[in-house]
Amino acid sequence: MNYIKLPLQFDTDRLTKDLTTIADREWHSHYNPHNYSGSWSVASLYAINGDKNFIYSVPNAERRYQPTEILERCSYFKEVLSKLECEKSSVRLMRLSSGSEIREHCDDGLDFEEGEVRLHIPITTNPDLEFYHCDDIVTMNAGECWYMNFTLRHKVINKGESDRVHIVMDCYVNDWLRDLFKEAGYIKSEKKTSSYEVRDEDIDHVITSLEEIDSETSRELIKKLKERKNQNK
Repeated sequence: MNYIKLPLQFDTDRLTKDLTTIADREWHSHYNPHNYSGSWSVASLYAINGDKNFIYSVPNAERRYQPTEILERCSYFKEVLSKLECEKSSVRLMRLSSGSEIREHCDDGLDFEEGEVRLHIPITTNPDLEFYHCDDIVTMNAGECWYMNFTLRHKVINKGESDRVHIVMDCYVNDWLRDLFKEAGYIKSEKKTSSYEVRDEDIDHVITSLEEIDSETSRELIKKLKERKNQNK
């Protein structure tokens, strides 16, 4: 099972109220311009050393992620995160502006079976927002909480007239999360996936994303991707 809505529901009015406290200067353009067109920006709620200007998600970071000053002033965001009883690393607000597109790509290491998941809580969205997971369009409504296996290919196109903003949380799987997934009816995948198991036409995009991470794991995956690319020549 590659995506599922979890049995959690949050107050959209309170989510939106906290969102309005984020100043324009606190939004930063996403660090990988190859992966999108238009405007895709990030505001950090949990970041390394609590630095609100640090917008990266770094696997296996040696330094602990801490709340930023943005989160400290957003009482409902803090309440939402407290209801997720698991350890978190990166937590960010991610805004895709009207008319913008996140190009198809894969993300390393974000798979329930591998022990780390990325969860999405939409705050603002619109009916013309298309979120593709592989070949499926997944509709996520404001206030819901969704899991997707982001090691598989995905893309987002905002054809609507308003911005799409999600809380995006990277969480480590524990017994609480396992029970939550079980309650949602999650069925474990028979075959584990990794970000280098992608279509040939996606290889360059995935390599670019992994180069931004620059970890031991990402360098190993880049090596395998490049070997596969050379074999295909």
